[in-house]
Amino acid sequence: MSSGRAATAAGWTVVSVASTSVSQLAVNVVLMRVLVPEQAGLAAIVALAAVFLDVVAGLGLTSALIQRRRVTSRELSSVHATNVALAVVALVVVAAFAAPIAGLLGAPAAAPLLVVCAAAAVVTSTGQVYRAMLEKRLDFRPLGLADAAFSLAFLVVTICLALVGGEALSAALGLLAGAAARTTL
Repeated sequence: MSSGRAATAAGWTVVSVASTSVSQLAVNVVLMRVLVPEQAGLAAIVALAAVFLDVVAGLGLTSALIQRRRVTSRELSSVHATNVALAVVALVVVAAFAAPIAGLLGAPAAAPLLVVCAAAAVVTSTGQVYRAMLEKRLDFRPLGLADAAFSLAFLVVTICLALVGGEALSAALGLLAGAAARTTL
């Protein structure tokens, strides 16, 4: 990789990380100021569920695509179908067990929020193979732009909904909007 290409890739990686970090910080600051403590706790559960579902949804299949020297179209479609299927299974499991999971977390009101987070994971799964192939080609510009779109959608939707009384649901819907923005861009 040339030094110019490496610098460009690093620059777009900075855009990605910075936009995501700044939006999450801004959202957390606003939510903690706007929400009552119980709702703030539910918003924290949304954040935790999002991280957990991101880890579970991929299961490293897209990383395997990046590391393989050559990838066939059949492998791409197989990994895509598997990622989406795993995310849909996670959505069904979360929907079926949302109430008991929320009860274990000591927050029964989190049940519908967990389902929205799982729906966001399904949306995200539809773009994972595309993102992996961009990473494989070291084409970080579209990834940086997509992550910036996620950050902007997450920030705007979450804060606007929170300010009009959306409570912790605003965080879950912001996550879903961000996932949609990242995947469609």
